[in-house]
Amino acid sequence: MHLLVDGQALQSDSRGRGVGRYAANLLQAVVAARPDWRLTLIEAKHLPAIDREPLPATIEYLTLPLPVLPPAVRVNRWFNDRAYADWLTAQAGDVYLSLHTFEKLGVHPLGGTRSRPHVAVLYDLIPQRFEEIYLNETPFRDFYSDRLQQTRECDHLLAISDWTRRDFLELQPTGPATVTTIGGAPDPHLRPLSPARLAEVEASGRARLHLAGEFILNPSGQCWRKNSRGAFLAFIALPAELRRGLEYVVACKINRAEEEEIRRLADEHGLRDSVRFTGYLQDDELRALYQCCRVCIFPSFYEGIGLPIVEALQCGAPVVTTDCSSLPEFAGPHSFLADPLLPGAVTTALTKALRQPRDLFQRERVEFAGTFTWDAIAERTARALEAVRSTRARPRLAWFSDALPGTSGMERLETCLLALRERFTVEVVVPEGHVGLRLGMQCLAPQLHLSQYRERARMLPYAHHVYSCESVASGARWAEWAADAPGLLIDDSPDGIPGRRRDGNGFRARAVFDARQWARLKPMVEEPLYFVDAPHRLADALASIGSVDR
Repeated sequence: MHLLVDGQALQSDSRGRGVGRYAANLLQAVVAARPDWRLTLIEAKHLPAIDREPLPATIEYLTLPLPVLPPAVRVNRWFNDRAYADWLTAQAGDVYLSLHTFEKLGVHPLGGTRSRPHVAVLYDLIPQRFEEIYLNETPFRDFYSDRLQQTRECDHLLAISDWTRRDFLELQPTGPATVTTIGGAPDPHLRPLSPARLAEVEASGRARLHLAGEFILNPSGQCWRKNSRGAFLAFIALPAELRRGLEYVVACKINRAEEEEIRRLADEHGLRDSVRFTGYLQDDELRALYQCCRVCIFPSFYEGIGLPIVEALQCGAPVVTTDCSSLPEFAGPHSFLADPLLPGAVTTALTKALRQPRDLFQRERVEFAGTFTWDAIAERTARALEAVRSTRARPRLAWFSDALPGTSGMERLETCLLALRERFTVEVVVPEGHVGLRLGMQCLAPQLHLSQYRERARMLPYAHHVYSCESVASGARWAEWAADAPGLLIDDSPDGIPGRRRDGNGFRARAVFDARQWARLKPMVEEPLYFVDAPHRLADALASIGSVDR
């Protein structure tokens, strides 16, 4: 197996967050699980270099050399993505794996030139679940819509949790037929510290943070859905005898507005001296906080995994979290769950956790966290990749058309493209300078000019060619192309080409002809090979003749 892996999640802002750490751990685990595989990591030239030191030495690297236009502009993104797809087409490899399709500054191969199965890791659908929060501005809404469409176009998806898989299948019923749950696991670097090292790091951390006694740990990040405010409100509402002597540690980098809000609440309740903000932490510091905290609280509204709770459990800490999204899946039977939207519920769960001895069920918590391993994730990933490798990639189809925007011909073309996209990778070829498809449709079927088609066909021949004749003039336009690239001719003219037999049933029935001998068009028009009375019938017709050898 030769696996091509897109490495932009290891280059962008994601590299220091959960996505980047997950991606790096997944690569290391897959290399260990399949040492006989050849793994090539694609490094984008326009992003910071990948840190190669922690990655296996057997990984090969390939630079994506393309100039990238500013991706904030939607048309630029499509140009970048199409250029990436063209470049990728010329590379060797059995399967292409995207570690994260939603990189804001990244490029993602537009689906039109896949010469191999395309697989992507799926983390969550948070923006779609919370549209009013995340998709209320047009630029990001367009970006997310485009990337989500490209994710749906993948041949296979690898979900990081059962919840993510179910969420995708519910929200995207027209996506890939197969979505495999590969799961999540705590970062191997966050295993418990040895007693000697723990004593050293704990003493240093307590001195730096001025921590004297027991403390509640909140490892939430700087995002509203992490519910940092709700966590602190639960602490404030604790019974006085439980809160007395407890300190509250926010163990992450949060934005200024959230920090000021927590400080304001602390001032209102006389708790300013009880709150600590750690800022960015080294791994050893975070491990020590997990191992020493009285309770870890993580009342998030939505998580693809919620790695902090697995990390805390791995270090033996009691966990208070919510019953939302994937969190119950990773919290286990000895964590305390609450509905974050129910007033007082998180406080009640935190109260129960504090009334229970810390060491009770500690061994069970650690054992439960141990069921999530990168070895198991790598094996599930490798098996999914091996299975998709054996499947045939969707054939590439070049559809030649000179239909104009706003015409009935263009409407019929777009209807056919929607019907074909589940079984073929379609690219629309238009004359030089032709406007053709509206921008929204170009996410589904890239539009090429004739000169671009020649270059793409040189890199990877198309399996099928379809020539859509809007008129007799169209037939003349495409005749020379059909001589070199045999395919199918569709009579899509309003009145039909003179002498051609028509069938008026259903979807403006189209006569579809074998165009191998299209240079002798007139003798063929009397004997059509297929009649297409609906768009899906066209897909059946194309599939039935197989690929056309060039």
